Amino acid sequence: MLILNNSQSEIIIKGSFILDNISLYTRLYIQQLFEERQQTFYKMELEFQKLKVYIEKYFKNRLNLILPLIEKVITEINNLKLINILIIKEGNCRVCNTELKIIDTRLENEKDRYIVCCSNCTKEIINGLRELENQIKVWLI
Repeated sequence: MLILNNSQSEIIIKGSFILDNISLYTRLYIQQLFEERQQTFYKMELEFQKLKVYIEKYFKNRLNLILPLIEKVITEINNLKLINILIIKEGNCRVCNTELKIIDTRLENEKDRYIVCCSNCTKEIINGLRELENQIKVWLI
């Protein structure tokens, strides 16, 4: 539930949008060929640059906690950028060759109904995003 009368809501929403964009990219790169996912990783890095500016503006008192979390996720992205497995089993992640999971959201909109995810190579990024959500207090809104 969105609590608009919280004085921090607008600030938190801005950060939440950046984190959501990064999360969405994790659902893309797992299905992309090597060259295409390099562009997705680049877009993720751009989102992290926006996040750093956002953190420096609104969370100066927690820079020492938040910046290492960001760097940890960027390091993981840089590691994933190097992976280029040439033979991938049908239905597996194009990065790590782990079986992809398809989650039915039960939404009526066919485009948003199914979410494809990898439980392996996205784990560190998703965990990092959760830690960042806690630091910018996304749970407050």
